[in-house]
Amino acid sequence: MDYNIPQTAASAIVRNAESNNSNLGGQAKRVQDRLRQEANDTGNASIRRKNEPGNKP
Repeated sequence: MDYNIPQTAASAIVRNAESNNSNLGGQAKRVQDRLRQEANDTGNASIRRKNEPGNKP
């Protein structure tokens, strides 16, 4: 089987793969940021509950 791909097509494939990879990196960062924020919110809520009058640590 012949796998000769014209150079322009190969370049387009590589560019597309790099673009997809870049987009995935951005998505991963957004998910990471959201999880970090949710963890902060959870931690802050826990601290607020602990500090309410009548609640023991």
